Amino acid sequence: MNNVSGGLATNTSYEASVKIPVEAGDKLTISNTLLTVVRYALYDLNDKFLKGDIGGTMPISVSDDGYIQFSYTSGDKPMLEKGIVATAYEPYKEILNGVTVEGIDTGSSNNDFKVNFYFATKNLWGFR
Repeated sequence: MNNVSGGLATNTSYEASVKIPVEAGDKLTISNTLLTVVRYALYDLNDKFLKGDIGGTMPISVSDDGYIQFSYTSGDKPMLEKGIVATAYEPYKEILNGVTVEGIDTGSSNNDFKVNFYFATKNLWGFR
């Protein structure tokens, strides 16, 4: 992930998330288990790159409705969550009508990791 242009590059040492919907006013935190560098980019609803940065656990202020995408070291377990405080890692799951459903696959994949979209949980993105 190029945090200056928002573009993706091929690098076998890194993985990238899918583009995850965000809303103006959201405060987000990306944490990871290996404490390595995470790069992120924000895009508007038309996929136009808005801004990016480099950091580990950090608060991200979202100014426009759109998407966030981030890259992380292969083998890491990153977690994107709403709020400004990173919490302990929790595997991704969806909560539907009060029932926890784990491991739902949206059909996207990245280097054999299945990536998931979120509905309602603190971990907004994950893999299984």
